[in-house]
Amino acid sequence: MGVQCSAPTHAPARLPSGEDCIHIGEDEAGSSKASSSSAAVHPQLPPGKRLSVLMIGLTGAGKSSLGNCIAGRRVFEASDSLASVTNPDSVVRYESADESIVLLDTIGLSDSDMDQDEVIHSIRTVAGSCSGGVDVLLLVLRSSRLTDDGISKLISLTEHLWGGDFLPNLYVVVTCASRYLASRDEGKAWIDRQLDNWRFQYLYKLVGSDPKRFIFVDNPDADSSEPNVAARQAASRHALLDVLASHSKKGIAPWTESKIKAPQRDEAPAAGTCLFSGQADGCKHAMCAEFHEKER
Repeated sequence: MGVQCSAPTHAPARLPSGEDCIHIGEDEAGSSKASSSSAAVHPQLPPGKRLSVLMIGLTGAGKSSLGNCIAGRRVFEASDSLASVTNPDSVVRYESADESIVLLDTIGLSDSDMDQDEVIHSIRTVAGSCSGGVDVLLLVLRSSRLTDDGISKLISLTEHLWGGDFLPNLYVVVTCASRYLASRDEGKAWIDRQLDNWRFQYLYKLVGSDPKRFIFVDNPDADSSEPNVAARQAASRHALLDVLASHSKKGIAPWTESKIKAPQRDEAPAAGTCLFSGQADGCKHAMCAEFHEKER
């Protein structure tokens, strides 16, 4: 079973007419029911450019369903459960037929069946498998499961594996967010409400305090009994491809395997216990240093 989102109480976000936008690449023959929205018109990703997109997030946030939405077909195993269905034997890579995009799925950060070091190692391996580097990193959050622990894990991984040079490639995707997909003003209001949480403030800084680096989607599973599934999936796909199609590979360097082996750690050591590992010494997370500074 895929992601179950609460059905919106309003009409799905309206897509532009056919003359206002163009199709993305090519959908392969034999697409499953999950691709029923792929016939809609969407912004275009240039064929052959192989924009590489890595998705990370907590278990149950909707990473795999997000990948299926971008692909326009069911290629990743998806579930609404808090137990991860993405594992070393799962399909973790998808490349479109026209070579416009490469999607990389990862194990959920809160997978209770794996040690967190194993999870991080798995994510590093998946990211490193992309020979040309990772062009876009999508941090996936579920609007109804936004917890301090979840935000902390995402920030910790971002600081551990990605340096500051890569942050312009970072976007936050909020799933099960029909209300905010339909109205950008409502989405901005949601962001403003979350800024009362200092951890979210830090996450907001990672994307340059830019609300346009938040992508709201409403992506119910095609097999669900929810209403207007195809239209909601199409609106979500359009929002995602609109951002991906406008992302500049020339202006922002990709995250390469060499940076996996030497993550940037220029931050000053924290003056207290690490918020992630619980160790009292040797922490170099800027987030921990900022937290302890606030506590003084």
